[in-house]
Amino acid sequence: MAGQDDAFVAGEVARLLMRGKGHTEWKRDSAEVLAVGRALLVMAAVQGLSVCETYFEKLELANHTGIHEP
Repeated sequence: MAGQDDAFVAGEVARLLMRGKGHTEWKRDSAEVLAVGRALLVMAAVQGLSVCETYFEKLELANHTGIHEP
């Protein structure tokens, strides 16, 4: 089970990966998108979905949240 320390580290990973505008240029299935997704899962599991809201908004604006076919 993830704890507060895990959520903090995951939050830092997501924050560092998404700082600036670089996240808008990622490919949909890139390692960066997957890493942010995993980090957000840990954060949400420990601290709740509301903590991840700004990340969700940024990912939505960058068109990284849609379900697509391979």
